[in-house]
Amino acid sequence: MNRFMQMGIPVEQLFKCCERIENVRPYILNEKMEYDVYGGQDGIELCANQIYAKIFADITLEQYFFGIDRATQASKFAKLFFQQYHMDSPNYTNEVSRERHVKYELTNVQLTNFKFYLALTLQELQVPFKYASALLRRMDIYKYAIINKNSLQDYICNYGYNLFIEQFLKSCLEEPVLYDLIQKGGKAKFTNHCENIFHYFFSIQYDLEEIHYHKTIITEKIFMKLKEKAMAEVAKLTNDRIVLQDFDEDWDEIKPLILSDSRMSFLKTKDRDLLINELAYNLENEFYSRQLNVIYETEEIHMTRNIKSKLNLLVYSIKFFKRTDLEVIHRRFRISESQYFDFQQSFQSLLERIPDLHYIHELLEEYKKYLVSD
Repeated sequence: MNRFMQMGIPVEQLFKCCERIENVRPYILNEKMEYDVYGGQDGIELCANQIYAKIFADITLEQYFFGIDRATQASKFAKLFFQQYHMDSPNYTNEVSRERHVKYELTNVQLTNFKFYLALTLQELQVPFKYASALLRRMDIYKYAIINKNSLQDYICNYGYNLFIEQFLKSCLEEPVLYDLIQKGGKAKFTNHCENIFHYFFSIQYDLEEIHYHKTIITEKIFMKLKEKAMAEVAKLTNDRIVLQDFDEDWDEIKPLILSDSRMSFLKTKDRDLLINELAYNLENEFYSRQLNVIYETEEIHMTRNIKSKLNLLVYSIKFFKRTDLEVIHRRFRISESQYFDFQQSFQSLLERIPDLHYIHELLEEYKKYLVSD
């Protein structure tokens, strides 16, 4: 990427190249193909059938499939499912996705419920979390096309991408700490990084942690000023609550990766599956002792898998569900203040034994207003 930037390769081409490299990553690293992880065509069709069994039973979604049999719809989704792993495929671009879904007038609530059923199905099929979360994140690339709204990329490109970057750069120059950073590294280099910042939010998210690991150029103060300036410039283009909230949350998600947060150093020393399994075992016991199983274990939700999913989200801060998604999903559980307090207390004893995970306390407090129904 650095070499391409030095050569003056347009950032759009740069990111397309990165996407193609990501597509061949399993071949280069001799990893198992995601297609095989899901069990090939048979496994994908099984997954699709189970998703639509749930969707067709949901009165908020069944209306969109009137006159369509489940097997036909599952077959269609199985094809889309496979295309999710080939992002440069011309068969399923944002434009095509918008054209196919515009007649349904879908809302973010309905799309979130679809993702919820997909997540449940992936849990039931015991798809490794690494792959399940990647698929859910990929769906966000199509999110605004499916609900027929402008995305962050649409707003910026409609305004004029280069003009927007110029305005952002001008705003950064007015901030002393960012002005000093620009002077040290050079205006051209900073401009390239600004372009990368916004294209990063447009695209599949890459290995920021590896790129920034143990680098001290970006301090927390610099990061927060960059975020503040970026949020202010985007807010001039749109007041769409979902776009602004998603953008704000994307910044929060990358913060520990950019700043080489101590949590990342700790997590690098742990086997992910072993850590999550250990935490889940202890947390499940806490849930039963506080009778929280009545919330988190239903006919359609297996509690142990549900707990592991929550732990992956909280421990590794991989937000495959946005805050607005969580708000929609948890309405069905009608969680009270007292129940959420017990939920937080369940984590208390867990975190006392592993102080390095203290940041989860802040996340639980942050999520409270999205999860509690009182």
